[in-house]
Parts: sequence; C-alpha cells; structure tokens
Amino acid sequence: MLRQLSAPVARALREVAVPEGDDRIVLQIPVEAEPQAASQLLPLAPHVHVLGPATLREAVLERLEASAAAYGCDVKRRAKARG
Repeated sequence: MLRQLSAPVARALREVAVPEGDDRIVLQIPVEAEPQAASQLLPLAPHVHVLGPATLREAVLERLEASAAAYGCDVKRRAKARG
C-alpha cells in the first residue's frame, strides 16, 4: 500500500527493519510539499500516524477533522484537546 505512493517511500520501506512481533514501523519519508504529502497520506488513515514535522501532522489532522465534520461528527472535543 505505501509502496504505491512514490519512489522515496518505496526506498524508505526497503531500508527499514521491522522488529519481530511488532506491526509498526517508523519511516522518514522526504517530501517536497506538505500539502501534497498530506493528500497522499490521508487515504492511508488509520494505518499511518504522522509524527512530524508538526506542520504536516497538523495538515493531516485538519483534513481528518474536516472529513469527520462533513459526516456530522462532533470534532469540537478534538479541537479543544489540541489547544
């Protein structure tokens, strides 16, 4: 699934070692533009958790909240928890 995003993602996946018994990995993926990266990562939710940079994490979170709001979900609680 991740390999389809881009060549840099595929390279990052080849270079990572997955610990036995753990289904999580941490990847550092170079991105040219955060809006593009957010758009590419969003379809992978909830399987992807953006750790940083903070601006990319926030961009993904804002898009998830907008999607939830479009379906009538209350996102006020999440917004209050952030700040």
